[in-house]
Amino acid sequence: MKRRSLISMLQINCREASELISAAADGELPKRDRIALRIHLVLCAACKRFAAQMSMLRAAMSALPRSWRGCWSDETAHLTPERRQAIKQLLAQANDSELPS
Repeated sequence: MKRRSLISMLQINCREASELISAAADGELPKRDRIALRIHLVLCAACKRFAAQMSMLRAAMSALPRSWRGCWSDETAHLTPERRQAIKQLLAQANDSELPS
């Protein structure tokens, strides 16, 4: 993540907060990012709920039997380029159909 000034720690948006929440699940955040995230979570109920949901998912995945965890390994979680493109097209079509006429 980018280096934050003291002022910018008070101004992260929900997208940045969700990125920090996800990054925190993968490892330790730099001190400034941890502070920025904590401040945001105090002010934003939606991101606080998202952080709790991510924590619950991590705990649930940890509770799975070892034999089941392999089903969701990095190797099996990747999409083929063709499938990824098909999903992008479906999402674009769905987004276009939601636009007001």
